[in-house]
Amino acid sequence: MVLYEHTHRLSLMERIDILPTTIFKYDIPDDIHKSIMDSIDKLDIDSVQNRESGAPYYGKSTFGKESLHRQNDWKFLCDFINPKLKEVATEVKYTLFEDIKVCLMWANRSTENQWHHAHEHQWSILSGIIYLEGESGNTWFSEPNAYSLEKRLLVRKEEGPLETVHVHEPVNKTMLIFPSLLRHSVSENFSTKPRTTISFNSFFDGKVGNEDELLYGLRLKLL
Repeated sequence: MVLYEHTHRLSLMERIDILPTTIFKYDIPDDIHKSIMDSIDKLDIDSVQNRESGAPYYGKSTFGKESLHRQNDWKFLCDFINPKLKEVATEVKYTLFEDIKVCLMWANRSTENQWHHAHEHQWSILSGIIYLEGESGNTWFSEPNAYSLEKRLLVRKEEGPLETVHVHEPVNKTMLIFPSLLRHSVSENFSTKPRTTISFNSFFDGKVGNEDELLYGLRLKLL
């Protein structure tokens, strides 16, 4: 009995962290950035109501029903983004799908002391953020790990070590692509200079499935 207690006390816990998530980063060429800013100037973002029913501490986003990807002035940006989406889709082995394209795109602006709550993007596969101007306010990526009881027992979100968090410092003229169900938020803009970004969602387009395995027959076509 004494020997057992002694051995038990010497058995130390070892922590093994697993299951990382990858976020893909691209540089935005100067000419693309200039074209985006020229197109941003044509949008009346300031007249849009703040997100979440006009809460003063949230920034503004252009309307989804007026998605930028449907507007001719923004075709150049879709032409830039879509090949990058395809590259990421290949990297993460979405092998049953012919193509992936932007299906929704909008502009965001946060002024001093405004921030954006944690959220996910439904009806999307890969999402992205293009950082344009203003570098105050980090993007936070977070995800409950497998020990979390939040979804299993419908309890409130745990705080602390059970949540995996990555804090990304924004750099203008860069773009991030990440899985749409990865929770993300933006901390406060402590600068007097507005923070402006473009966000987008994507969905599979074209042939879907594998004819050889009788998993074929659906064809999607994005607007």
